Amino acid sequence: MTAGTLESLLAVITAPVKSHVARPRRYRCGCRHLVLSRGQDVRRPSGHVSSQPCSDSSREGSHPVPLRWLEIRRHSLTKKGSDRERGSQLSTGGVALARRVGEQTRAFSLVIASNVPRTVETAIAMGFAVDDTMDMGGDAWGPAQAQLGDHTHWAWPQPFVRYAEIIAGGGPVSALAERQRQLWSAVTDRIGDGESALVISHGGLIELGCVAAVRGGDYAAWGTAFGHCEGILLAHDGRIFRLSELLRLG
Repeated sequence: MTAGTLESLLAVITAPVKSHVARPRRYRCGCRHLVLSRGQDVRRPSGHVSSQPCSDSSREGSHPVPLRWLEIRRHSLTKKGSDRERGSQLSTGGVALARRVGEQTRAFSLVIASNVPRTVETAIAMGFAVDDTMDMGGDAWGPAQAQLGDHTHWAWPQPFVRYAEIIAGGGPVSALAERQRQLWSAVTDRIGDGESALVISHGGLIELGCVAAVRGGDYAAWGTAFGHCEGILLAHDGRIFRLSELLRLG
């Protein structure tokens, strides 16, 4: 046997075996690292908004931190009028939209919905079983709506900027925003490093939670309120959240 033949055989024997089981997609920052230094924003190669550039986590003096990923999306389109009181809350179009979004997303280790049926239906239409539900508004919802009065974030051209101003002043809206951040943090505690979780929530709650979770973000660049099945991708390093991507459709 020649030396070349022996080397070829050894290469085949020692080559890693490829699994036939599909694995969840793992997110990478723009620098192609699966970890980041504490205090750095996460960046993906394209299609995201971040307030600071990601730096090389392997540089001298940095401390690599494993990440956990949290995808939060608004529920899909719902029925209107009296039809909403019968059968599913999602409309036919809502089911189709959620299915399309689900086909383009990744696998999740944990899926959470609110205690309102349309969020559970959205997750199922996306192709995921729901592991648990949470009361996302709780006792904070009513007082927060009373503080906002007749104003609604749907009419605000820059709802994230406006919410940041309101949150800074304290009160029920600030408490509701902090509730979202705490709930999201609790979700990341239930998954492992490198894993992803999905939360299906509601318009108004997600925007508030985003401002509370990503302090000092470039809120003016985040645009308008989230549409149906839109949301945000966050990275959690065990201590704080960082913005990875705004999940916009179209």
